[in-house]
Amino acid sequence: MALAAVGSPAAAYTSYTAASGTANPYAYNLRGTADDANLTVTYTLNAAAQEVSINILDAAGDVKKTVTGSSTAGDHDVVVSLSGLAAGSYTWEVAVTQAARTNVQYFGDIKFNHPQGVETVRDTESPYYGMILATEGRAPGSSHYTYSRGGQGVYAFYPYNMTGVENTTAGSGVYAFRGGLTSTQYTTAKATLGFYTNGMVPRKVRLSEDGRLFISSQSTLASPVYTVASLDDFLNNADFTPLYDATFNSSDYGWYNASDNLVGCPNHGIAVTGTGNDLKVYAMGGLAPLMQASLTQAYCRTFKYDMGSASSYGSNDAELVSNLSGRFLTQPEGASLNIDSHGYLWMTQYRASPSATDPSIVCVDPTVTESGNEESVLLKNTSYKCGGGGLRFNPDYSEVVISSSATTFSLCDLSYTDGIPAIAETTRVTHGMGTNVNDYAWDLAGNIYAVGNNGELLRGFALPHDGRTVSTPCAASYGFTVEEEIEVKEPLIVTSVTAGTANPFAYDLYSEYIAEDPEFKYSYMKLHYSLNAPAKAATARFYRSGELVHEVDLAESELTAGAHTFNISLSGWPVGSYTWTLDVLAPERTTVNTFGNWNFFHPQGVEMVKDTTSPYYGYLLVTEGRQVTADKGALSTYASGDAANGSGPGLYIFNPALQGVKNPATGKYGFTGGLTVSTVIGSKTGAQARKVRMAKDGRIFVSTQNESSNPLYEVPSLESLLSEAVSVSEDNDLTFTSVLDGSFNSSTVTSIVR
Repeated sequence: MALAAVGSPAAAYTSYTAASGTANPYAYNLRGTADDANLTVTYTLNAAAQEVSINILDAAGDVKKTVTGSSTAGDHDVVVSLSGLAAGSYTWEVAVTQAARTNVQYFGDIKFNHPQGVETVRDTESPYYGMILATEGRAPGSSHYTYSRGGQGVYAFYPYNMTGVENTTAGSGVYAFRGGLTSTQYTTAKATLGFYTNGMVPRKVRLSEDGRLFISSQSTLASPVYTVASLDDFLNNADFTPLYDATFNSSDYGWYNASDNLVGCPNHGIAVTGTGNDLKVYAMGGLAPLMQASLTQAYCRTFKYDMGSASSYGSNDAELVSNLSGRFLTQPEGASLNIDSHGYLWMTQYRASPSATDPSIVCVDPTVTESGNEESVLLKNTSYKCGGGGLRFNPDYSEVVISSSATTFSLCDLSYTDGIPAIAETTRVTHGMGTNVNDYAWDLAGNIYAVGNNGELLRGFALPHDGRTVSTPCAASYGFTVEEEIEVKEPLIVTSVTAGTANPFAYDLYSEYIAEDPEFKYSYMKLHYSLNAPAKAATARFYRSGELVHEVDLAESELTAGAHTFNISLSGWPVGSYTWTLDVLAPERTTVNTFGNWNFFHPQGVEMVKDTTSPYYGYLLVTEGRQVTADKGALSTYASGDAANGSGPGLYIFNPALQGVKNPATGKYGFTGGLTVSTVIGSKTGAQARKVRMAKDGRIFVSTQNESSNPLYEVPSLESLLSEAVSVSEDNDLTFTSVLDGSFNSSTVTSIVR
């Protein structure tokens, strides 16, 4: 096939200078669990979005329900009601609306020493969707490198804040994934031909559609290409496996299999296409002495490996699909290899002065195997210097990013006429990464990730657009089935509230066994309970070994608010252990009622005891944050020696009937925990109680807002506060214990626990 395109792309393009900013947002890390009523969705945004929607889709892909999600950067949870969905199978997606962007912004900026390859995970079925991978080719000698102080290898990053992924198998604080190769198996010693002669030097990194990982190496004594079966294996620190079984020949720098056939060269670039049994790997390199400094002796050899589903190519013969001469490919660090949707190979090489005889980009058809292979050339580019040799296609192969000069990259539309490719430049960006970019990777949200060994950076670029929505589908495993339609309940709209009573529940349940009473002539059980508010009905149910054996409906007189007892005969009951519950039916209610209404001055926290096994089930804990004056009429009003009043700022306790519980050690309402409190409203000194929370094991935690007190205190249990046996003075009840050790430094305030 004759050469069809030489020279410059179209000159009409828009120029930008990248400015510091944020990424184009999208959702990743999608998880979901569904029960009979709700779907709980979790997701992460790499950057803040204009709007986020969770869409429920039926089996045909039609949206059947939409709810709004949080649009801030970071992790989020959303509960979606399944009401109104017909029986059937469903999936879901997180749709992220990106605000229009008129400029190019860069973000991330991870410092490396010699990065050469970058890749993104674009498979939404993968739990690692959105992850960024980058290679470090030389061992850094300075502490200013962000993560790669761990040495050469492959590094992984989460999209949000470009946070490094720890190699936990290798140890805490280790971020390099080195594939089982030791430091002595990596190298920084360069030979005269531009290769490295005594170990692995990671260059490009590529993922196949089915999740297999491939890493190329530029050295002469390490395999030119390595592979890892999956990202799971990679992130579990699996060994890198040589792509093929071969031996290096130092006389010509070739790699030869057991049949003594040439199967590879020290690698400049790799390309991967296909999946499963159709997976193919292409590797580009050069031989010595043909690979010399003299352009007239330059050769570029590209081999194809029909991997299929095998984990290794073994010692099979490789197919030489491109054998370019014509003064192409002389510098292994500034070169790359890519494959387009037509199966054409694109080879790039930095050229200070590109020309028809010394092109910076060559596109070849690997199916054409004429002598010298020059007939396979479909396109040569002479307008771009290709600083660093970077070139990469976008996910749908409609666009390509190219290192157009030493300081810019260009976006070009890609088209084909009768199978012949052409590129037309639309955008040129001054990247600020030094004098080259060695490799690029696209995500699915309009971001490009670039690495360059001159600027020593991994940097992301958010491309401009007019505003759009990027939807991330959940993995198939997070789909769900609705067995039968759930009725849609109309929301209750409350326009006013009135004073009334609480919804009732039973608390303070306990029982007494009474042996044969002279009056009743039989043994019976006296059951004690309290109701916080009047009930419509109540039933006591008795269980033996978890099985219901008896139940009694309470009389109307036993349904009023307050403490009650009733007796139940044990005549005829078999010997054994029993438990009982009291199930309370609330009166129908058509309005919202208020109740209790205790006055406080500055309450900030409230907690309820929800453990039904606790003797204090249903009790409320409330914080008072400031000293209260007498005219406020609050429960917490403090007056020295007056038992009818409270203790000022501190923790206050109420039983379920919202009756204040006094401190047995002081005879007053309130528990100060031995803390000194301020009498000045708004003062920064003293312990101003804020939030109160109870752990499942009954421990109580109280936060304070001030500078002179510890930000967080612990109380062992509610029982320890309310116990009559506690020995403390009137003004110093049970002491709250500081949770945090340390001292306050007013010059380095970062946050106050609230």
